Amino acid sequence: MRAFVDTLFSATELMAKGTLLMLPEEKYVKSKEHGLISSEYNWWGKMGNADPRYVKLLNLLSNLRTPARYLRKDFSLDEDEARDMLDTAEDMFETLRDNAPERYRLSDDS
Repeated sequence: MRAFVDTLFSATELMAKGTLLMLPEEKYVKSKEHGLISSEYNWWGKMGNADPRYVKLLNLLSNLRTPARYLRKDFSLDEDEARDMLDTAEDMFETLRDNAPERYRLSDDS
């Protein structure tokens, strides 16, 4: 479960960043800080632009990541909780994909 949490955190954070990249803000392109993406995605959610389940998932995974990855605190996660988290992440991915702008195709070979 430790690897699950660390990997799902990374995926969820990247989906949050993908959502924010659709905004005209250069800071999202250049940022490599977990804190910026998390705080900005929380703000985006408070504005009603992100499903609260996605914001909650990012925050939960952010809190679980340190104990899961670095073994600094007690860590516990059961299979049902993990399945719920994965289901929410899959919904988040579908939403991101559905809202992503169309890419311009350069040629049929691309």
